[in-house]
Amino acid sequence: MKHIPFFKGLLMTTIIALGISYALSLLPQEAPFQKIIFTSLAFFASFTIFHYFVGLSVANHPNKGLFIGLVQLFSGIKIALTVAFIVLFMKFEKPDTTWFVLPFLLNYAIYTVFETAALMRVGNQKPKNKDIPSK
Repeated sequence: MKHIPFFKGLLMTTIIALGISYALSLLPQEAPFQKIIFTSLAFFASFTIFHYFVGLSVANHPNKGLFIGLVQLFSGIKIALTVAFIVLFMKFEKPDTTWFVLPFLLNYAIYTVFETAALMRVGNQKPKNKDIPSK
């Protein structure tokens, strides 16, 4: 997968997530949480970029289990960081409601769908090295 299609897809994903987040942030119950809503966009976009480049680095490894394991590891890390982000926000900001979780998890879902599709393309690439057999 070339970088340009990935970044075009990421840009489209970010525009969609930004539009949805902006619309949700206008709701009265979401207005106090604009900071976390838009911070989540930056977090998930950054995580997706990092995951993509790490995935590229092992995609052509002869052991395809390494790529699959890496994807699973990053999925677990992303879930753990998402939960930690929410827990820390609740601990330090002490919000009156938990309405902020809706757009935060919506952004999580949007970026996870894009990330999964992008990494499937990366994992299905033909090896660049002719010494590595392709299946």
